[in-house]
Amino acid sequence: MTETQPESIDVFLNSFAEEKSLDKRLSALTNLIKKRALHSIREDQRLTSALNDLTELAINAPTADDRLKAVAALARIASVKSLTNNVIKRLSQIFEQPLPALSILKDTDDRYYVATALHHATQDWVASYAAIAIVEERKSEKPRQELGAVLFKKTATLAQIFHFLALAFQQFKPDTKNSGDSVVKRLERVFAAIRPQVVSALTEPGLNAGQCLQEMLRTAFAGINSLETTVVIKKAIEDIAGFIHDIARTQISLVTESSLYGALDVLKSRFSPPEWRYIAENSANLQLVKRDIRDALTLLARQGITDEKLFDQLINVSGSREAAIKVTATIAEQHPELSSEIHDWLKRKRGFKRRELSSGLEESQVFAADPILATLIIDNDQLKNAMANMSGDTLAELRLLEPTLIKPLDSLLARCHAIFNGINDLANKRGLSTHGSIGDCVEYTQKMHELIGGHIQGVRQVKIIQPMIVRQSNDGILSIVIKALVEKV
Repeated sequence: MTETQPESIDVFLNSFAEEKSLDKRLSALTNLIKKRALHSIREDQRLTSALNDLTELAINAPTADDRLKAVAALARIASVKSLTNNVIKRLSQIFEQPLPALSILKDTDDRYYVATALHHATQDWVASYAAIAIVEERKSEKPRQELGAVLFKKTATLAQIFHFLALAFQQFKPDTKNSGDSVVKRLERVFAAIRPQVVSALTEPGLNAGQCLQEMLRTAFAGINSLETTVVIKKAIEDIAGFIHDIARTQISLVTESSLYGALDVLKSRFSPPEWRYIAENSANLQLVKRDIRDALTLLARQGITDEKLFDQLINVSGSREAAIKVTATIAEQHPELSSEIHDWLKRKRGFKRRELSSGLEESQVFAADPILATLIIDNDQLKNAMANMSGDTLAELRLLEPTLIKPLDSLLARCHAIFNGINDLANKRGLSTHGSIGDCVEYTQKMHELIGGHIQGVRQVKIIQPMIVRQSNDGILSIVIKALVEKV
């Protein structure tokens, strides 16, 4: 230490403790940190006074920006070991109230330090907050990766992580010329940020992790124009496939779950069959996923189990049914010890008719419940719209004006999403889907439409009030479960 250092430290400490301007105080703090003086002045009452002021600002500052700057400053001070416990106690008090949106902060380092502070929070709002901040982070991967670590620390399962990220993408509305490109690029960065945690963190998969990953992707891709974002999506496929491969090789309980690989269906739907086949055949990471599914089918076959849904996913990542059969036939050839029935299934020789006949009675019973499920699908669409309205500007405004209401609303939205996903999954398993959109004007046919007020001769054009629900059989045949409700134009 030079002779002039104690005097300069004293000046900076006075400024940190007494300046009225927060920016000037933080500038003084930066100088104290650069001079590594915080440890030596840890007992000084001026430092205690400054810490008290920062704590008060972090709770009651007149602007959201100042609140976050105060939290960031405390987090920087917490990096000094002799002051860590002191600051953590203060942060626990600060985090009793949810923080303003992290995206408000312009300084990258400030956003990073707020993220580090969140590690010390125990409140329920933190996981949702971290997920939103991960998605909204524009420029820097350093705070995004730190937020990813927070998200994994504050959640118990991968399913919860994917669920929170789905909610975050539902709110994400990029203000850019090509919003589709922005969403896909942001999705890539999110996967890159959480991918190391997937590999290294001991996080349980949780219930329906594969379905939750699918929902996250569906939510992120909702409303994106395929033609505008084709090039960007092709690049994203590689990253998402690599992410799925990492899960398959680190989460053994998910390796045989077809729903994990079903997340790729969201991407496949964006391309024509020839385009997807070319992508599947030339993607290095899709080839790794193909190997994962091959190993999963082998594992099941050695236990005397077959899985049609898993084979369907093999078709997806292989690019064609023929390419998938080559893979399963190779499994049969490499494992002569397997039963003849399993061999035949792997080589796709026989067994399909017998399977359909044995389940015929059960299937007829399930058919009888389809009209009930069809009604739930219609209600589910209304629930989705209600959640979208509540999750957008409403939540953003409440976070600033009434943060105490966020926790029960987040809990309600989480339950609504669970119901929404459950009905969607059941509908997909039954081959049920909506046909037509509310407000569409179509040609009236009595077979497909239920006209409000009853059938009227001569009606040609009608407007859809409630879409039709159809069932698609395995051979592609559509049948009507509930007619569309329409009104005369």
